[in-house]
Order: sequence, then structure tokens, then C-alpha cells
Amino acid sequence: MKNIWLSLLAFILGITVLGACSNSNPGTKKTPEPQSATSTPAATPTKILPTTTQLPDINVEAASLKGLQIQFMHPWSDALGIEMAKMIDEFNQNNTWGIFVNAQTPGSAGMLTNQLVEDIATGNQPDLVAAPVDTLLKIDTSEHAIVDLNPYVYSSQWGMTPDELADFDPIFLEQDHVKGFRYGFPAQRSTVMMFYNSTWAKELGFSSPPTAPQDFQNQACAAFQALKNDSESSNDGLGGWIVNTEGLVTYSWLVNFNTAIVANGNYTFTSPAAQTAFETILGLLTSGCAWIPRQATPYDYFASRQALIYSGYLQDILPQIKANSLAGISDNWTVIPFPSTQEQRVVAEGPSYAVMKSTPEKQLAAWLFVRWMSSPDYQVRIVQTSGTLPLSTQVKNQLMTSGSMSQQWKDAVGSTSQVMTVPSDPNWQLAKTIIEDAGWQLFKTNLVKSDIPALLAQMDSTFIELKDRK
Repeated sequence: MKNIWLSLLAFILGITVLGACSNSNPGTKKTPEPQSATSTPAATPTKILPTTTQLPDINVEAASLKGLQIQFMHPWSDALGIEMAKMIDEFNQNNTWGIFVNAQTPGSAGMLTNQLVEDIATGNQPDLVAAPVDTLLKIDTSEHAIVDLNPYVYSSQWGMTPDELADFDPIFLEQDHVKGFRYGFPAQRSTVMMFYNSTWAKELGFSSPPTAPQDFQNQACAAFQALKNDSESSNDGLGGWIVNTEGLVTYSWLVNFNTAIVANGNYTFTSPAAQTAFETILGLLTSGCAWIPRQATPYDYFASRQALIYSGYLQDILPQIKANSLAGISDNWTVIPFPSTQEQRVVAEGPSYAVMKSTPEKQLAAWLFVRWMSSPDYQVRIVQTSGTLPLSTQVKNQLMTSGSMSQQWKDAVGSTSQVMTVPSDPNWQLAKTIIEDAGWQLFKTNLVKSDIPALLAQMDSTFIELKDRK
């Protein structure tokens, strides 16, 4: 085990952030409102403060924004990258201030992080960036390069109205608000869930999706036995849950076994709940009810009934629909939360808009673009294109009754009443990588049940060793 963790030390030195990329069809274009995030006028006499502290005024004249160019660095590519380019172009053509946004697209969230760090070091950072809050916190700890958005969000002249703010899911708004400082404003959130073949499960004798770990094991094992006992020998060993060791997947298992790993910025992986979680999911593999795939994606396995269940992001829904269609499969399938020992919870993560320190004029211009992008019309287009979570009630209600979203997406969003976010902590990415490596060790080494306490203890010591490194 020591050699494995030494390899992890080397890997984490080059750690980057995973992106919430998507590959789906663009949404329908709508006419923008150039002066405000919605049809509501930009200025309002009401000022809602996040604290009792008086926020500074934004002393910038609208006329000084005319002709101003700002640089916006974002991680999106493929279909969402194309749709983002369209929306940026609409803003450039229609905003009444005369602001022009130039997009910088490094290609992925990891590449964005690396580029952003380099640009800050040389003084060439963008004016606006879309990145997860843990990345923003990590950068700001050493560079102090990020603007507190509280004065902008709650400005009576330039901010959002109380109704606009109330429409956003408070858990997403609070994720970016750390110790009184608003590092960002939600841009996109996604989550991992279980993709579940309802038709096959019913044929195996199960009338409803699994909600508890034992239910999950029973159904996965039944699928394994069904393939083992059929006339086809090439599918022996398949059928159950496809092993997935990604960090957010393993963390979601831990959360649903009521494991709390972080408190006040301190991470502790060793606990009875964590041990039970690891023993349970390792038991799926040793009993044959989980299996390690050879292909990089699970879509064809799931479409051909070689897996009853797999873990995937919401962005996997559209590719799975396509795979089932190409295979001519008519099975009904859905997307459900992870099984849980208590109440099922889903864990959300994703990038937020953050304004970088520059001039008062550029900072305001960047915020106005954020406010514009946060209006329901543009939120809808982001979700339609990427298949991710709706950030506000209005967008959720609109898309849940829309024919533009699949039933599987609606099933997933309808079952996410217990959403929690990943920790708003500068060391979360390190912790997530340690969790991912532990998942890899559980399934892809010769680790046995009796090794799990040592694995958890090693996770604790690795975090302590690495947490203060840049």
C-alpha cells in the first residue's frame, strides 16, 4: 500500500479540477433583455443586505462602460461551448452599455485552472472566470485576486431584485458565500446518480428501484446471477453495478452511509460509517455483483443488459438515450439517487462565475454579464444544452413541463429534494483526489476487507501531509 500512496503524492502535485463538460443539443434561442437579467428594471429602491454590515457602493458611471472589453475564461467545450459562444455574441450585440465580452476557452476545467494560475502569476488574468468555488478559494488564499460579489449582487442600482435572488436555490447561492465573502455566483451544477434499468429489474422480480444498500445489493446480485445462469458464457461475471471509482461517486457512497469527513476545514476519513461504506461497496465486487469494465464508457453495457445499474453524471443521460436508440433497445430506464442508510442525498458540484480584480469599470462590466447570463432565459439554455441541474425554481418548473428535456432528466431532477454541495473549502480538490484513489484501491488492487482500516488511516495521514502545499 505504501508504494501506491507514494504514487498518489506525485500525482497530486499536478492536481487539476475535473470539468462539467457536456455533449448535447443546443437549446432554443430567445431574445435577450439588454438592460437587466430579466424583464424587471435593473434599478430598484430595495437593498437586501446579506449581513448587517453596510456594503460599499459601486461608484461607476454607466457611460464609462461604453466600448469596454472584458476577457471571460470558461471551461466549456462541445455543445455547451458552442451555445456559450452564441449567448456571448447576443450579449455583445444587444447590451445597452456597449460592453464587449471576449471568450477564452482553454478546453477543460483542468486546463482552465492551470491557465488561470499562470495568467495570475504574469498579471494577465481574465476579468471573469467560471470555476468551482474550491478552486477560487485555493487561488485567493495566496493571490487575493477575486472580487467580493456581495456589493454587486445587492446593489440597488446594479444588483438583483429580491425576487430574482429568491428564485435561486439557496444551497447553490450559499456554496459560493464563505465567511461573509461571495467568491462567485452559480453558473452550473451537476451531480452523479444511478442509471437503472426498470424493465430488466421487474423481470428479475423487483417492483421498485433500490433505496437502501441491501436493496441495491440484492438487485445487483440478481442481475449477476441471471447472466451467470443463462446460456451465454461470455457474459458471466457481468450484470450488476459497473465499478466507478471517480471521486464524486465514491464521495456520494460515503455521504449516503452518513459519513461526515469535513468539519471546519479539517478532513477525517477514518470513522465507523466510512468503514461500513467501504466494506459494503467492496463486498459488491467480491460477491460478483459489481464488475470492472474494459470500455471507457458504460453506455453500450447498459443498453445491452450487461449492467443493471451504473453511476454517472446527469450529462450521461443524452449519450445513454442515443446508445439505447442505436442498439434498438426499448427497455424503460431511469436515474435514481444512491442507496442510503438514511435519507437519500445527491451531491452537487460545478463552476461559478467569479470576477477578478482589475478596474472598477471592468469589474462592474463583468458582473453585468454575469447578471445577464443568470436570467432564466439563459439558464434554461445552459441546462437544455448540458442536461445539468436547474439552479432556480423558475427554470426547474419550466423545464419539468417542457418537451425539450428527457423523462430520465425529469426523473433525476424530481428525486433531488435532498441536494447537498461539495465542501466550500480550498482543500476539497485534494480530499476528492484522495477519495478517488481510495476507490481505485478498493476495486483495482488486491485489497481485502481487513485492509480497510489501514486504508482510511492512510487517507488521513496523506491529507495532513499535502494540505498546505500549493
